[in-house]
Amino acid sequence: MLKFGANFLAVMESLPIVEKEIYNLHRQYIANVVYTRIGEPFQKWVDDRVCERHRKVADDRNLNIELDPEIAEIF
Repeated sequence: MLKFGANFLAVMESLPIVEKEIYNLHRQYIANVVYTRIGEPFQKWVDDRVCERHRKVADDRNLNIELDPEIAEIF
């Protein structure tokens, strides 16, 4: 999150100046600051990371199923 947020001046202005202090902040606090300052781009970034993780877990655990095209079309 910090790497993504560091691309936005508004985010960096809202965090402590000393880098060491930034790394001591709680993850939820950082997420709140980044979302508050930049909004939708951060939400899209988070959603993309979540989708990537879900795809990876499904692939790693062999959780994907195959359907006949006719059945898939019904759903």
